[in-house]
Amino acid sequence: MNDIQEKNNQETGQSLVEVAISMTLILVLLAGLVDLGRAFFTYITLRDAAQEGASYAAVINTRLLNSSDIPNYCSNITDRVLITTKDLDGGASNGLINLENLADAGEVNVETTINGTECTSVSQADICIGGAVSVRVTYGDFPMTMPFMGAIIGSQTIPLSAVVVDTILTPACD
Repeated sequence: MNDIQEKNNQETGQSLVEVAISMTLILVLLAGLVDLGRAFFTYITLRDAAQEGASYAAVINTRLLNSSDIPNYCSNITDRVLITTKDLDGGASNGLINLENLADAGEVNVETTINGTECTSVSQADICIGGAVSVRVTYGDFPMTMPFMGAIIGSQTIPLSAVVVDTILTPACD
């Protein structure tokens, strides 16, 4: 009888070890999915903001500008990107993304190029119908919330970036 009881105790111990290992793996996967979901939500926010900036740049009539207004035109594109989430409070810590606050903190960067040239370096003649405007929004240090995920992927932050390329619709080229 003792042999049977000893065998049952060993099987019970084995079951506990299997459950402990299984639960650990399941919890790691679940934590990874939570961070993946947060990263995907943030990427969509970055992409939407970049699309807003590219759309603005595509339809604004630059014929009304003179050469000295080009830096203002470029900064207006950046402002348009950043205000898309202006009504959201907080940063990544509470799940809502306020790009303007993150840009002020130096965590989000907006780069605009027109026909492959940095926006502030283009001339008014370069900004005409058919040209390409590209807006890149980069969040260099998106924080992971699960502390041990950093040990698995090698860093507690990951870089996120979204690029939207649009075609300039106005004004006509000379």
